[in-house]
Amino acid sequence: MHLTARLKTVAKLAGQCEVLADIGTDHCHVPIYLLTRGEISKAVASDINEGPLQAAKDTVQRYGFLKEVSIRLGNGMESLKESDNVDAVVIAGMGGETICSILDNKPAFLDNSCRYILQPMTDVPLVRKWLCQHGHEVIDEDIAKEGNRYYKVLTAQKKPQVDGLTEVELEFGPKLLKKKHPLLKEYINKRRIKNKEVLSNIQKSANQKIKETKTVELIKERKLIEEVLKWL
Repeated sequence: MHLTARLKTVAKLAGQCEVLADIGTDHCHVPIYLLTRGEISKAVASDINEGPLQAAKDTVQRYGFLKEVSIRLGNGMESLKESDNVDAVVIAGMGGETICSILDNKPAFLDNSCRYILQPMTDVPLVRKWLCQHGHEVIDEDIAKEGNRYYKVLTAQKKPQVDGLTEVELEFGPKLLKKKHPLLKEYINKRRIKNKEVLSNIQKSANQKIKETKTVELIKERKLIEEVLKWL
C-alpha cells in the first residue's frame, strides 16, 4: 500500500504496538499499512460518519484483514472498549481543537497505558499545550512535507511527572528543536516570509483595533521565529 508523506510519517510514529486504534479512520490506510508490514497485530478503526467507515470496510476487505480489524461507528474514542487492549491511538487529519476535545473525552482505561500519535491540521501549539497540562509528555515528533505544506506529527504518553514547555517549544516542538529536524529550518523560514507579508498587509487595514491586535501578535511571532532561526 502506498501512503502519502503525511500518513507515512503518522504510521512511522505509530508502529511497533500490539493493538492500534485509528480515530477518524477515513479509508483505514494507516492500520492496513502497519498490518501488512507486521508492525501491529490488530486494529480498531473508528469514525463518526458512515461514509468513511464504508471506505474503511472496503480497504480491509481488499487487503484481507477482516479478522484483524474491527470497524466501528462512534464519536471520538467512545467506541473503544477496555477489552480491546489498545496500546496506541492515532488521531490524524483533524483540527487541533477537535483533537483536544477528543482527548478530553478519552476513556479512563487508556490513561496510563497508551501512546497517542497526533497529527493536527491546525493549532499544533494548542495540542502540545493540552498534552503538557494533562500530564502527557511529547516523546517524539516529526515533520512531513507534501507540496508546499508541512505537517507536524507528534507522539505522547502519560508520565508521572512532565516538565513544562517554553513558548518556543510550544510553537515549534520540543523534539523537533532538540534534533534540529532537517525540515524545521525550511518550515520556519516559510513562516518568516508569511509573517512579513501579513504584517505588511495588516498595516493597510482600516480597522484600527484589528490592526493593533494583529500587529502585536505578528511581532511576537516574528521574535520567536528569529530566536529559533538564530539557534538553528
